[in-house]
Amino acid sequence: MGAVSPFPARAGESERLLLGRPTAEAIREAAEATIHGSLPLAHNRSKTHLLVAMAERAMRGAVA
Repeated sequence: MGAVSPFPARAGESERLLLGRPTAEAIREAAEATIHGSLPLAHNRSKTHLLVAMAERAMRGAVA
């Protein structure tokens, strides 16, 4: 998530939400949790919704 934040960060909450139940609902919740606590740069704030979409796509691909 370094593309929308001044430093790379793990998505610990997202990881926790996926433990034991990688359902479609859990994946969506985990994807939305990726932006919690992020500190987007001034010109990247509008890109946080893209991070959610990309995270969801990646998570769906990982469990397929």
